Amino acid sequence: MAVKRKQQQLHTLNIPLEWILLLPFVMQLIGTIALLTTLSNYYWTFLICGMMLLLSIAFGVFAYRWIKQKIEHIELSLEASNKKYKTLFDILPIGISITDPNGNLIAGNLASEKILKVPNQKLTSRTYDSHEWQIVQFDGSPMPSNEYASVRALAENREIDNVKMGLLDELGNVRWLSVSAAPIPLEGYGVAITYVDISGLKHTEEALRQSESRLQAFLDNAPTPISIKDLEGTYLSINQEFAYWMQADYEKVVGKKDYDLFSHEAVKITRDMELQAIFEGIAVSFEETLHLPSSQRTFIIT
Repeated sequence: MAVKRKQQQLHTLNIPLEWILLLPFVMQLIGTIALLTTLSNYYWTFLICGMMLLLSIAFGVFAYRWIKQKIEHIELSLEASNKKYKTLFDILPIGISITDPNGNLIAGNLASEKILKVPNQKLTSRTYDSHEWQIVQFDGSPMPSNEYASVRALAENREIDNVKMGLLDELGNVRWLSVSAAPIPLEGYGVAITYVDISGLKHTEEALRQSESRLQAFLDNAPTPISIKDLEGTYLSINQEFAYWMQADYEKVVGKKDYDLFSHEAVKITRDMELQAIFEGIAVSFEETLHLPSSQRTFIIT
């Protein structure tokens, strides 16, 4: 209520600054003209001088009050703005750090403390390329400081997005992050750095890679030719027996379709059976004669 009352008072004194500055010159002009016309009369001279003195005092009091309330209004607006900025800065779910033009970290939000596992008091004693940061690349090798997103953003004066890096803690555990940085176009500031924890994504990708490796190992050790296609009939993977059967390298088959490898008549039969398996969700088995580079052979295809 007190803030609201102050704001209402300020509206009553919403007078342009130019008028305030012009008022003493108008008073001096009027007083000078009046004095020039009454110099021969001491009574009027003293009266006019007294009136000008009183008006000057009144003007000074009014100007002081007006300037004071303007300053209070600015301070209130600044305080509200800072409060909104601090609230938004702290509640954002992604980590944010800010540096000065020399790369010294000067601020960090609560999420950055949780992600980096470094208190803000300790964080602001570091630089963005400090040796205290133990950073590894996504393949596990050490990352040079000149490849950090923050260092590149400040050096190149441009936004650097989605640099994947691993942050080692004191126990040697790795927390995988996606880091972006962008220059701040304000005097006294360097770059804003954001952190997103992608440890779950990293572990999922690693599990997928291991699963694909196991699948490929199983396929390569199978005694029969095996291929994997997508819904459009493009070869995604083949085993070693399939490559031997085709008398072609892995790279020359994967990414191709049957139309690139076999005759149109043979492909049509094969494709019809594939579509039946796709849309009906059943296993199909059929016999097909194919012309291979070595000779013509008949196969049972499932």
